[in-house]
Amino acid sequence: MLRYVGTIKDIGTFFKWTLANISYKFLYYSLNLRYVGVTLISLQRYLTICKWRSTWIKQISSLPRYVIFLVHWTVSLLLIIPILTLDSIRFGCVCKQMVAIDPDDFRVEYNFIVGV
Repeated sequence: MLRYVGTIKDIGTFFKWTLANISYKFLYYSLNLRYVGVTLISLQRYLTICKWRSTWIKQISSLPRYVIFLVHWTVSLLLIIPILTLDSIRFGCVCKQMVAIDPDDFRVEYNFIVGV
């Protein structure tokens, strides 16, 4: 009976850290999506107001709306790919909300994505 309880405890710990890892990646992706969105909206407003006569702006304005939507999500996904491939994220003290990623793992994943 004690062995069974110990096994459930280990499984609970595993799921707790897996859930924390997934939550961290989701939050990271959401923040990147927001940053890219604000940047793209600001860029679009600047170009629309200041460079409204250029042919490039006219071409962008004539694009279907789903293309701008897809560009927004694709750019955010490309920025987040290195962190999505990491599975060795460790979490420190809960009160400080520390996240530890081994620099060698991140360097290898980043070089793989960039192609260096």
